[in-house]
Amino acid sequence: MELTLKFFATFREAVGSKTVDREFADASTVGEVLAALEAEYEDLGGDLLVDGDLRPQINVLLNGREVLHMEGVDTAVSDGDTVAVFPPVAGGSGSATETRAESFRGISRRLAVHYLRNLGGEADGADEDVTAVDGDDWHAELSADTVTSAGSITLTEVTVRFEGDPAVLDDLIGRFEQKAMRAGGGRGSGTGRTGGRTTPTRGATSPTPRTRRIRRTRWIRQTGRTGTAAPPPTRSTTPRRGRPATPSTATHS
Repeated sequence: MELTLKFFATFREAVGSKTVDREFADASTVGEVLAALEAEYEDLGGDLLVDGDLRPQINVLLNGREVLHMEGVDTAVSDGDTVAVFPPVAGGSGSATETRAESFRGISRRLAVHYLRNLGGEADGADEDVTAVDGDDWHAELSADTVTSAGSITLTEVTVRFEGDPAVLDDLIGRFEQKAMRAGGGRGSGTGRTGGRTTPTRGATSPTPRTRRIRRTRWIRQTGRTGTAAPPPTRSTTPRRGRPATPSTATHS
């Protein structure tokens, strides 16, 4: 069977190419594919596997899904699959690698993947199937849940776990948030902030105490009545289309 292999950052330099097509035996596993790569490329030796398992902090995606969330090195591969291999995210300018979890409401995971791809990320598979996206200097994992916003209103909340250099993440997350806001999304509960578009509630509202007092005073002056009886509701004198306005008349008793 034939697999498409994709390499990123330092792994791309070690292989000398971004994409390579290779033949493997049927029913091969991810671990067997990685072992074959270490044997073929000297500069990859020891960078992919340790004691038969994935080396910590590297990311291996099978058709856009992290194999760590599948069966790890025992995940089976099939003809036509794509295996992407990412080295650990390296911090720049002497900064340590940082991980940040950010939540956004009102957008789907598919849309979040689309935004990350537009921001330079790469992933294999359709947007709706991808759970991880990688750039040369950052890595992002995505999950989605349904949350209750107000009353019985439910929204999709996408959580993105970003990993990379703090300066890179500042820029990346800022641009991602701008895209989410333009689509009507906003910060979710995972960040302690809210945002996005708000739609005013339409419909009647109760008058304030001051408004009620003013209406009652006018009613007493017009009718000459006193007591605790409530004044009738105020009718609008706004003329209907094609009809002149008819001023209201007061009746004195």
